[in-house]
Amino acid sequence: MVGLIGVRRWIAANVSGTDRAPAHIDTTEPGRIAVPRLAILLGVSAILASCVTGYFAFRSSRETIHETIYQGHLNVAQTMAKHSDTLPAATSDTLRVEAVEDLWKQLGHPYRNSYVCVVDADGKLLLHTIQPDFVGRDVGDLPVETGRNSGPKTIRALVSAGEDWVGEFTSGKGELQVAACARSSRLGGMVMIHTPAEEINSAVSGSVVPWVGGLAFTSFLLIPLSLGLLYWAHSDSMQQRNRAVGALRDSQSFYQSLVEHLPQLIFRKDLDGRMTFVNQNLCDSIGLHPDEILGHTDIDLYPKTLAEKYRADDLRVMETGEVFEAVEDHLSADGQRQFVRVVKYPIRNANQQIVGIQGIFWDITKRRQVQLALEESEQRLRDAQRIAQIGSFEGDIHKDELWWSDELHHLFGLEPEHFTPTKDSFTALLHPDDKVEYIAALMNALETGEHFRRQYRAKHASGEWRHFETVADVTFGDTGEIFGLRGTLQDITGQRQMQNSLLASRQRLDAFFIDSPAGLAIVDDQLRYVQINETLASINGSTVEEHIGRTAQQIMPELAPTIEPMFQKVLSEGISYLNVEVNGETPNHPGVERQWMVSYFPMRALDGSTESVGVVVIETTDRKRAEDLLRESEEKYRTLVESSPYSVHQIDSNGQMVSMNRPPGCGEFGRNGRGEIITRQRKPILGRVARREISRRRCRNRTFPPIGS
Repeated sequence: MVGLIGVRRWIAANVSGTDRAPAHIDTTEPGRIAVPRLAILLGVSAILASCVTGYFAFRSSRETIHETIYQGHLNVAQTMAKHSDTLPAATSDTLRVEAVEDLWKQLGHPYRNSYVCVVDADGKLLLHTIQPDFVGRDVGDLPVETGRNSGPKTIRALVSAGEDWVGEFTSGKGELQVAACARSSRLGGMVMIHTPAEEINSAVSGSVVPWVGGLAFTSFLLIPLSLGLLYWAHSDSMQQRNRAVGALRDSQSFYQSLVEHLPQLIFRKDLDGRMTFVNQNLCDSIGLHPDEILGHTDIDLYPKTLAEKYRADDLRVMETGEVFEAVEDHLSADGQRQFVRVVKYPIRNANQQIVGIQGIFWDITKRRQVQLALEESEQRLRDAQRIAQIGSFEGDIHKDELWWSDELHHLFGLEPEHFTPTKDSFTALLHPDDKVEYIAALMNALETGEHFRRQYRAKHASGEWRHFETVADVTFGDTGEIFGLRGTLQDITGQRQMQNSLLASRQRLDAFFIDSPAGLAIVDDQLRYVQINETLASINGSTVEEHIGRTAQQIMPELAPTIEPMFQKVLSEGISYLNVEVNGETPNHPGVERQWMVSYFPMRALDGSTESVGVVVIETTDRKRAEDLLRESEEKYRTLVESSPYSVHQIDSNGQMVSMNRPPGCGEFGRNGRGEIITRQRKPILGRVARREISRRRCRNRTFPPIGS
């Protein structure tokens, strides 16, 4: 008897049936009903029938107890399976199994040897609460039917059928057990509760309920027929009441189990704002026992500012009858920013009158932080596109839909509110000379799936034709078909202008190189010629093409020991060496000594380092020869003058003695040496006739060749 009462209490406290709302039950006492006189006449005739029917009532009562216990097992199994399936989709199977085990421990069980198993789709054990070492075993071939209910014959067949089931089966040890199996869609297997059949039979056999039922049934037949009629008159209403009370109990049990196992914080308040219900998560969050919360208002539990806000939200819900949703931003006790999503809705009675509110809230800080980080990342992307003048786009060729970023609209001077990007509206912006080639290249990329890159001209909203470049990749659908295009578009007008400017500068430099009468060249840090004009190439005795990429050692091995060290000095020191005289032979004129005036100067990179050497070469061979001939002529003239027996001297236009031969020239002027005569003015040295002659020669603009000193 005690065991049976324990089973019923456990089922009532922990098993939830169908998801029904709490029913409104009328528990008022029924009115007194008169006993019909016919019951007295029929009482005697019912004595024999009562004895026979009492026996069948005993049998029926035992079967009813068995069915109640079996159904209780199945309801518990279904509850644990639903609990596993309510976890988030990303939850692993291990965590789901642990959740089932934790719920089993919380629910408890009146039978000492009851246990829970979880079997996957392949028939392997994922959980065994009594024998953990059985986990991983294959139990798919164990029989699950020994003659009670029809259904699958093995555990594997039971899992494959995917239907909830309760019945008897023989364990691996040959023990007859009662099993209740519930399908878990998330685990892909079954949650099973096992109880030895012997324990259940002992509880039923030891119960006096069947006997009491049989005796009570017989006693009722022995009572006058009026009492029998009274029983039958009230039996239907009592059954309905019992079903309603059971449904209410099941619904309350289900609701209690639900709100206590949800991760959210749940509460209910009456019209005055007093707490009438809180779940354990809310108690844990504020560190109070439920008894310290129930009956209190927000002003007793939270700071005044928050309490006043919460009360205002509650009043709005109760006045409007509408659901209130918000994301609240708070600072936690440790100063960290915390985001909480709050949902409040009205509670109504059977007459649809609002009698309070119910609320649920939960921490969404991590999700909000991710959202804020995403928004910040998107803003950085927009800023980067604006700074780099790059816009992004994405198109769907099947729907002729085209999405432009805000910066892409800005590049064309268009407002997103007034311009809808489509294939036709975009191609209308293209320059007539570029449109056909652009469309052909785009269609080729969409047909072949190749990378798309194109430069073209398009009209800005201001009417200016600007240069743009599009870089995009083809996108594909789930089945591999070409879906559309995704890429970027950049305004390269400034780059084009810079390229044109650089090209013009390069052309001017090339023209200077080509037309310069001096030899010009640029040598890199490996001493290789990277640019040279025809003048210097001719001096070196080779063509321009033969110089490029080669060193002086390869072009002019005779002169390389002289000029390559200069290249290296300029590269290492970063200073110029100007008007350096170089002489030697070239391959074009072997055996002929030639002279050049060479200047070396550094050419610097953007960071200021020397990356190459500029060379300017002026050939001085002919000038040197003329200077040598002139020097030789002067030497002969000086020898002739010095050996002359006559006085030979030179006077400049100012009458100053510039040069004269050795005595007798000195003796003519009465001086001892040339040093005493040269630099003297003409008045002390020359007479009037000489001065008149000088003046006359000035008028004729005649000059005298220098004699030398």
